[in-house]
Amino acid sequence: MPVIDLGISNEDATTEANKGFEPLPTGTYTLNCTGCELGTSANGRPRLTFDFAVVDNPNPDFNGKTLKYFTPLPHQGNNSGIGFLTSVCVALGKPWNGTSLDTSDYPGRQCGANVVEAPSQDGTKIFNNVKSFVN
Repeated sequence: MPVIDLGISNEDATTEANKGFEPLPTGTYTLNCTGCELGTSANGRPRLTFDFAVVDNPNPDFNGKTLKYFTPLPHQGNNSGIGFLTSVCVALGKPWNGTSLDTSDYPGRQCGANVVEAPSQDGTKIFNNVKSFVN
């Protein structure tokens, strides 16, 4: 097998990787939608995943940090959580028309969002969640 020079030690790589997981402080951020795709939640319900990156922040360390926002979709008569979908679409300036939505309408659009720090279920890590969108 070939030997590959990575140009970085394992220790330095671990330090660098851990930087990416430092949560943003609670606050309002400008987010750029970098992707929107259809998927399925752990309980089998269809959902959309919106991928966001922080942009235009006065603190350059925050720019480029990424967040995911999950929105459940109507399924078998269950419309609970539809407010999550409407709020993100309105914030991105593109509410859907009719009864269908084109996921390609959202990447490249920006919105404001109130981001909070939230503990993981086991309480060992802090993550970020989008609490609400700013129109």
